[in-house]
Amino acid sequence: MANTDVTPFGFPDFAPTLLAKYGRALRLADAHSHLVNEMVAALPKEMKVEQAVIYGLVRMATTSWVELLILVGNGAGLGALKIARGMFETSVVAEYLRQFPAEIEDYFEYFHIISFKRIETANGTNTQSHIWPRKSGVKINMK
Repeated sequence: MANTDVTPFGFPDFAPTLLAKYGRALRLADAHSHLVNEMVAALPKEMKVEQAVIYGLVRMATTSWVELLILVGNGAGLGALKIARGMFETSVVAEYLRQFPAEIEDYFEYFHIISFKRIETANGTNTQSHIWPRKSGVKINMK
Protein backbone atom coordinates (compact mmCIF):
# COMPACT_ATOMS: atom_id res chain seq x y z
CA MET A 1 0.00 0.00 0.00
CA ALA A 2 1.28 3.47 -0.84
CA ASN A 3 2.26 5.74 2.02
CA THR A 4 -0.39 8.49 2.10
CA ASP A 5 -2.05 10.79 4.61
CA VAL A 6 -5.40 9.08 3.94
CA THR A 7 -6.32 6.03 5.96
CA PRO A 8 -8.65 3.88 3.87
CA PHE A 9 -11.55 2.09 5.50
CA GLY A 10 -14.76 0.61 4.18
CA PHE A 11 -14.88 0.11 0.44
CA PRO A 12 -13.03 3.03 -1.20
CA ASP A 13 -14.15 1.96 -4.70
CA PHE A 14 -17.78 2.25 -3.58
CA ALA A 15 -17.64 5.98 -2.78
CA PRO A 16 -17.49 7.34 -6.36
CA THR A 17 -20.50 5.23 -7.36
CA LEU A 18 -22.47 6.33 -4.31
CA LEU A 19 -21.61 10.00 -4.78
CA ALA A 20 -22.43 9.93 -8.49
CA LYS A 21 -25.87 8.54 -7.82
CA TYR A 22 -26.79 10.07 -4.43
CA GLY A 23 -24.35 12.95 -3.94
CA ARG A 24 -27.06 15.64 -3.84
CA ALA A 25 -29.11 13.73 -1.25
CA LEU A 26 -26.02 13.09 0.88
CA ARG A 27 -25.07 16.77 0.80
CA LEU A 28 -28.63 17.72 1.84
CA ALA A 29 -28.55 15.19 4.66
CA ASP A 30 -25.27 16.66 5.88
CA ALA A 31 -26.75 20.17 5.71
CA HIS A 32 -29.79 19.01 7.71
CA SER A 33 -27.57 17.58 10.43
CA HIS A 34 -25.80 20.96 10.71
CA LEU A 35 -29.19 22.67 10.90
CA VAL A 36 -30.22 20.45 13.80
CA ASN A 37 -26.91 21.23 15.55
CA GLU A 38 -27.69 24.95 15.20
CA MET A 39 -31.23 24.42 16.49
CA VAL A 40 -30.00 22.48 19.52
CA ALA A 41 -27.34 25.13 20.24
CA ALA A 42 -30.08 27.79 20.20
CA LEU A 43 -32.21 25.98 22.79
CA PRO A 44 -32.65 27.73 26.12
CA LYS A 45 -30.16 26.69 28.79
CA GLU A 46 -33.01 26.00 31.21
CA MET A 47 -36.11 24.09 30.21
CA LYS A 48 -38.73 21.74 31.56
CA VAL A 49 -37.77 18.09 31.99
CA GLU A 50 -40.33 17.13 29.32
CA GLN A 51 -38.67 19.38 26.78
CA ALA A 52 -35.16 18.23 27.66
CA VAL A 53 -36.12 14.57 27.25
CA ILE A 54 -37.71 15.14 23.84
CA TYR A 55 -34.85 17.32 22.61
CA GLY A 56 -32.36 14.69 23.82
CA LEU A 57 -34.17 11.95 21.90
CA VAL A 58 -34.33 14.08 18.76
CA ARG A 59 -30.62 14.86 19.08
CA MET A 60 -29.87 11.15 19.45
CA ALA A 61 -31.81 10.34 16.28
CA THR A 62 -30.01 13.13 14.40
CA THR A 63 -26.60 11.89 15.51
CA SER A 64 -27.62 8.41 14.41
CA TRP A 65 -28.51 9.82 10.98
CA VAL A 66 -24.95 11.04 10.46
CA GLU A 67 -23.58 7.69 11.65
CA LEU A 68 -25.96 5.88 9.28
CA LEU A 69 -24.68 7.96 6.36
CA ILE A 70 -21.08 7.13 7.26
CA LEU A 71 -21.90 3.43 7.22
CA VAL A 72 -23.83 3.66 3.95
CA GLY A 73 -21.06 5.70 2.38
CA ASN A 74 -18.60 2.96 3.23
CA GLY A 75 -20.72 0.10 1.97
CA ALA A 76 -21.87 -1.16 5.38
CA GLY A 77 -25.58 -1.34 4.63
CA LEU A 78 -26.43 -3.93 7.29
CA GLY A 79 -24.85 -1.77 10.00
CA ALA A 80 -26.83 1.18 8.68
CA LEU A 81 -30.05 -0.86 8.94
CA LYS A 82 -29.35 -1.50 12.62
CA ILE A 83 -28.98 2.21 13.24
CA ALA A 84 -32.08 2.99 11.16
CA ARG A 85 -34.18 0.76 13.41
CA GLY A 86 -32.89 2.57 16.50
CA MET A 87 -33.65 5.90 14.85
CA PHE A 88 -37.21 4.82 14.14
CA GLU A 89 -37.75 3.60 17.70
CA THR A 90 -36.23 6.76 19.18
CA SER A 91 -38.37 8.97 16.93
CA VAL A 92 -41.54 7.09 17.89
CA VAL A 93 -40.74 7.45 21.60
CA ALA A 94 -39.97 11.17 21.18
CA GLU A 95 -43.26 11.80 19.38
CA TYR A 96 -45.24 9.72 21.89
CA LEU A 97 -43.73 11.64 24.81
CA ARG A 98 -44.39 14.92 23.03
CA GLN A 99 -48.06 14.02 22.69
CA PHE A 100 -48.32 12.50 26.18
CA PRO A 101 -45.87 14.35 28.46
CA ALA A 102 -47.43 12.80 31.56
CA GLU A 103 -45.79 9.51 30.48
CA ILE A 104 -42.25 10.88 30.82
CA GLU A 105 -41.96 9.80 34.45
CA ASP A 106 -42.86 6.23 33.45
CA TYR A 107 -40.25 6.47 30.69
CA PHE A 108 -37.63 7.32 33.33
CA GLU A 109 -38.84 4.57 35.66
CA TYR A 110 -38.50 1.97 32.92
CA PHE A 111 -34.74 2.53 32.97
CA HIS A 112 -34.67 1.33 36.59
CA ILE A 113 -36.84 -1.69 35.79
CA ILE A 114 -34.71 -2.85 32.88
CA SER A 115 -31.50 -2.21 34.85
CA PHE A 116 -32.83 -4.32 37.73
CA LYS A 117 -33.75 -7.14 35.34
CA ARG A 118 -30.27 -7.05 33.82
CA ILE A 119 -28.66 -7.24 37.27
CA GLU A 120 -30.91 -10.18 38.20
CA THR A 121 -30.00 -11.92 34.97
CA ALA A 122 -26.28 -11.34 35.55
CA ASN A 123 -26.62 -12.68 39.10
CA GLY A 124 -28.58 -15.69 37.88
CA THR A 125 -31.66 -14.78 39.91
CA ASN A 126 -34.01 -13.59 37.15
CA THR A 127 -36.39 -16.48 36.48
CA GLN A 128 -38.71 -14.46 34.27
CA SER A 129 -36.27 -13.24 31.66
CA HIS A 130 -36.35 -14.63 28.16
CA ILE A 131 -32.54 -14.57 28.14
CA TRP A 132 -32.28 -16.83 31.18
CA PRO A 133 -29.94 -19.73 30.34
CA ARG A 134 -31.93 -22.92 30.02
CA LYS A 135 -30.17 -25.62 32.01
CA SER A 136 -31.44 -29.17 32.27
CA GLY A 137 -33.67 -29.67 35.29
CA VAL A 138 -34.35 -25.95 35.74
CA LYS A 139 -37.98 -24.93 35.48
CA ILE A 140 -38.60 -21.38 34.44
CA ASN A 141 -41.87 -19.53 34.96
CA MET A 142 -42.33 -17.45 31.80
CA LYS A 143 -45.68 -15.92 32.83
